[in-house]
Amino acid sequence: MFLCLVFRGWGVWLSVLIKENVTKTYKKSNDELVRELDGQSTRIAERVKLDDRIEKLAMKKAFITLKDHKPNFSDHPTCRLINPSKSEIGAISKHILDDINTCIITSTRINQWKNTASILKWFNSLENKSSLSFICFDICEFYPSITENLLSKVLDFATDYRRITNHEREIILHAKRSMLFSDNCPWEKKAANNQFDVTMGSFDGAETCELVGCYLLSLLTKKYGHNIGLYRDDGLAAFNVRPREMDLLLNKRTATWNLFVLYNKKHTTSAFYFKIFLSYSKPGLCPLWQKRKKAI
Repeated sequence: MFLCLVFRGWGVWLSVLIKENVTKTYKKSNDELVRELDGQSTRIAERVKLDDRIEKLAMKKAFITLKDHKPNFSDHPTCRLINPSKSEIGAISKHILDDINTCIITSTRINQWKNTASILKWFNSLENKSSLSFICFDICEFYPSITENLLSKVLDFATDYRRITNHEREIILHAKRSMLFSDNCPWEKKAANNQFDVTMGSFDGAETCELVGCYLLSLLTKKYGHNIGLYRDDGLAAFNVRPREMDLLLNKRTATWNLFVLYNKKHTTSAFYFKIFLSYSKPGLCPLWQKRKKAI
């Protein structure tokens, strides 16, 4: 009886969190818009001769993941809203964006990292590490902050490095038109036109963030040099400046990035000297262990 009450209370609490996160960003929509999106997806699929493989928008319920590593989680729980309902046109958009990103990175030599190995390669290539100061920064709410106007501007920027046809642009923008489903009802983003929404879990969400990241890096490298890079919404930069200059740099930061950790040479000399790379765990995160051999 007690366990039933505990699970029931847990379920109610999760339902409240889901509703709060949905209503914070989304407003109720209607089934007519869902049919309109499916119709546009069908026309695009027919044009690329994939209409026998592309399915209509699946009405999967939205869910959340808990950010239990955040401070004061027990008093103010924070969540990440996941929309599993995604347009399959995004799979086509993913390939186009991959090619665009590759062309930009190859031409500009910016540090748009894709994995740990690429970050370590950049780090090992730095000279006089003991005299450098490192800044780790985070782009707040990267996915939700990408608007249709921003993406259009970034695509215009990308045309300097690769030709983008009107049809490819249409596919990329249409893949961002999505609906969220909760409580047996479709929802659309409040502050967006044409149901534009870059959602976590979409086919081309990561590639879209990389493209916008390329644009941001093009701006940042002009001002701060090439020793700066991004992996999705996380960034790392190295500066050979005095402490006073570093303070001025931090005080002049813009809304584009939110700096939250500063590593100086006192904290990192031993790691630089021995070239030791250790796996990172967020403060307060305790590992869970499980036996290799499960009981039969």
